[in-house]
Amino acid sequence: MSSYSQPLAIIGISCRVPGANGPAEYWDLIRSARDATGELPEEIIDRELYFHPEKGVLGKIYSYVGGLVDRLPFDNSKCRLPENSLDDYDPAHLTTCEVASDALRDAGLDPFNLPTKNVGVYIGHTGGTNKAGDIVFSIYIEQ
Repeated sequence: MSSYSQPLAIIGISCRVPGANGPAEYWDLIRSARDATGELPEEIIDRELYFHPEKGVLGKIYSYVGGLVDRLPFDNSKCRLPENSLDDYDPAHLTTCEVASDALRDAGLDPFNLPTKNVGVYIGHTGGTNKAGDIVFSIYIEQ
């Protein structure tokens, strides 16, 4: 028998995925069977540089279809990052901070006053933003 007086796990959830900004919107997306993917706008991907219609061409994509997460204004009250350094952060990292903060609040926890240091936030992330993408693509451009 455990000597813990508190539950071993408190679970909270939050998300920001293509077509949904939070668990309620995500559930609506699933229930309505909507497709949140579509043709990527030209300002997201330089088609002349990265597109080739044949699958498997090194360094090229063969589809314009993708899903984009809404770029919402960053709410620093959720994370308390230094205002003078916000422009230095990748927008994906700022979004991650906000979503993690929302998940803690969903679990009934205050992110600024956690009752224990034994807290984990598990993140599924793919892709990136222009800052990360520019760095990655510039490294492999010759390939």
